[in-house]
Amino acid sequence: MAEGPATLAGVIRAQAEARGDHPLLVCDGDRLSYEEAERRSAELARGLIALGAGKGTHVGILQPNGSDFVIGMLAAGRIGAVVVPFTTFATVRELRDQLVDGDVAILLSAKAYRSHDYVARLAEVAGGDVSTSERLMRPAVPQLRHVIFDLEHLGRSGAAIGEGLLQASEADVVFADTLAIIYTSGSTSAPKGAVHTHGALLTHQRNLNAVRGLTPDERLFCNSPFFWVGGFGFGLLATLVAGATLICSNAVDAADTLDLLEAQRPTMTNGFVAAVAPLARHPSFADRDLSSMRR
Repeated sequence: MAEGPATLAGVIRAQAEARGDHPLLVCDGDRLSYEEAERRSAELARGLIALGAGKGTHVGILQPNGSDFVIGMLAAGRIGAVVVPFTTFATVRELRDQLVDGDVAILLSAKAYRSHDYVARLAEVAGGDVSTSERLMRPAVPQLRHVIFDLEHLGRSGAAIGEGLLQASEADVVFADTLAIIYTSGSTSAPKGAVHTHGALLTHQRNLNAVRGLTPDERLFCNSPFFWVGGFGFGLLATLVAGATLICSNAVDAADTLDLLEAQRPTMTNGFVAAVAPLARHPSFADRDLSSMRR
């Protein structure tokens, strides 16, 4: 069994020290290094603590692939809060069902993504404006207390929370504590939330990395969404525990993603066929230099 830090806080602190400014994520024009991920997630973790979050608090993340998702996930996980990712395709009904079923107390949300207006959609879910700084007390979402659309502002709001309290919160988390509840797609029945602990998720990724050869020198292209277990585990967490670089794209035009691949030269790839099939169908595909991808 592969060994390493047993909690998310241990992983990001160790990798920030070991990898420094090495890129953790390249998602189109969005770049995030290991040390930046550690610093920004620590700031946001303090903001979450200032809101009253701590071990066991369910923190939802409604963000597309990118640094905001990564920072939100790290911030919540490192203090023992339970990460609950939401699909960016969620309808009003689906948002309401998962907020209630997942006992989400704090939701870190983008304002919009592509054609989805989450400010309006969440207001419909909750029966009124959710962007207020006041604690929410809405019968439609009885556990939800805060919806945060500005992660940087929340990070700044935690400036009064000292490093000592952050470290103590991290130290109180053990491998058997829940890291995430990741919902199934709901394609064949109602979505179900699968519970994953720190130890199980992190150790499983280390074992799989040893099998597939994902090392710190690799650059993994994975276009799977972070809100499902493929992108969350085999893409994001696998990259994090390896100290490698994750490359992904939210581009609508396949040509833009192919441009990214030629520029960033990933060495490995994995994911769902549906996420990459449009690349192979693009008229320019045959002329692209993708020789860097060995497997």
